[in-house]
Amino acid sequence: MQKTITIALIAAALTAAVYAQSDAPKREFRAAWLATVVNLDWPPSSGQTTEAQKAALVEILDGLHELNVNVVLFQVRTECDAFYNSAYEPWSYWLTGRQGEAPDPYYDPLAFAIEECRKRGMELHAWFNPYRAERSEGSYALSAEHVASEHPEWTFVKDGLRMLDPGLPDVREYVTSVIMDVVRNYDVDGVHFDDYFYPYSGMLLEDDATFQNYSRGFTSRSDWRRDNVNILMQMVNDSVHAAKPYVKFGVSPFGIWKNGVPSGIVGMDAYSQIYCDAIAWLQDGSVDYLTPQCYWKIGGGQDYIKLSRWWADQCEAGGRHFYPGHGAYRITDWTANEMPNQVNEDRSNAKTTGSVFFRVWDGLLDNPLGFADSLKNNFYRYPALPPVFEWGDTLKPNAPQNARFARLPDKPIDALQWDAPTPASDGDTAGRYVIYRFDHALVVEEELD
Repeated sequence: MQKTITIALIAAALTAAVYAQSDAPKREFRAAWLATVVNLDWPPSSGQTTEAQKAALVEILDGLHELNVNVVLFQVRTECDAFYNSAYEPWSYWLTGRQGEAPDPYYDPLAFAIEECRKRGMELHAWFNPYRAERSEGSYALSAEHVASEHPEWTFVKDGLRMLDPGLPDVREYVTSVIMDVVRNYDVDGVHFDDYFYPYSGMLLEDDATFQNYSRGFTSRSDWRRDNVNILMQMVNDSVHAAKPYVKFGVSPFGIWKNGVPSGIVGMDAYSQIYCDAIAWLQDGSVDYLTPQCYWKIGGGQDYIKLSRWWADQCEAGGRHFYPGHGAYRITDWTANEMPNQVNEDRSNAKTTGSVFFRVWDGLLDNPLGFADSLKNNFYRYPALPPVFEWGDTLKPNAPQNARFARLPDKPIDALQWDAPTPASDGDTAGRYVIYRFDHALVVEEELD
C-alpha cells in the first residue's frame, strides 16, 4: 500500500513541506546501505540489550533523515540468518551473539526499522545475501535450524566461504521462500540483493556433481552458472510482484560487467568471475533497478564516469532505473572533491535517478572530508520523493477528500486537514502524503502516483 498522494495548496499555513526548488530534483533515490554483517553499521556489537540496539538504530535513522536520505537498504539476511522473525532461518549471530537466539527482551528488528522509517518518510528495502551461508566457515557455532546444518548437501565451501549451491533447484526454491516470507509479512518497499553470487575467489569443480545432475543441456559450465543465477532472479521477481506489485526488486552487482566494457575499463568482472549477468536481467525484465557498485574514482582504468554512464545507458535501454553505488567508505583515500564530483555527475545525467552510498557509519554519518555536510547543505538540502515505479503498481490511488484549513476538534489551533481517499479498485488507499509549500498563490491541484 505504499502509494503517495501529493496535495499542492496555497502554503501560508503549511508546516511539513517539500520545497520546490529549481536546483533540487523533485524525485531522487537517495539511499544508504545499512550493513549488519560483522556489526559493520548496526548493531554496534552483537548481544547488546534490546533498548541499546533500538537507540542505536534510531540514531542512524535520525542521522540519515537529517541528510534527507529517503531510502534505507537494511541488511536482514547476512549468512542464511535473520534480523526478523523468520519462518525459515535462525536469528543472526550478529544480532544476539548466538545464532538462533532471539532478542531478550523480545523485539523484531525489521518491524522496528520499518516503523521508524515510516515516521521519517523513508522507504525500507530489505537487503538479502542470496547464497552466502558462512562468510568464514567455523567462526561461530551454527544453529541446528541453519540451512547448512539441515541441508549440508545444498552447500559447497571455497576458501573458507560456505555458499548455497545456485545450481540446485531446491536452493532456488528455498531462497525464494525465504524472501517471500518477508514480502508477505512485512511492509517493505523493496527487496535488495547484493553482489555475492558465486565466490569472488573463483570456482573449480566445487559444483561438479550439480552440473552433472542439473546441466539442463548446457555444455558450457560458465553459461550454466550464469543461467542458474538468472533463474533465481526471475523466480524472485515474479514471486514478489505477484504478491505485492508495488514492491521493488533491485540488485547491486559488481561495478564492472565485463573486462573492457566500456572501452578503457580494466579489472575483475562480474560476468566471468562470479557468473553475474546483470544485462540479462535488464533484457528479460527481472529487476526493477540496478545499483552497480562503482566504487572507484573518476579517471583511470575503473573510471567512475565511464562506468556510470555505460550502466545508465543499459538501464535506460532495459526500461529500468539506475542508481549507482558509491564507495563512500573510500572517501578518505581520495580528495575532498571526488565524491561531490561523482554526485554532480549523477545529477547531470538524466538517465541516472539517484545515488546509493556504502555505508552508513563509514562514508556518511562519520562525515569524512565533510561529505555529509555537502549533502546536507547542498545536494540534499531539500527533501525529495523516490522515483515513480512506472511499470509496477500502475493503478493510481483516489484523491484525498475535503482538504481544509480548520480548527482541530480536540485542540484550540487551526491546521491543514483532509479526509483519507476511498480505496481504489484494487483495495489500496494512500500510504503517505506530501505537502508542498509555496511563497506565492497557487491554484489547488492534485498529483496522484
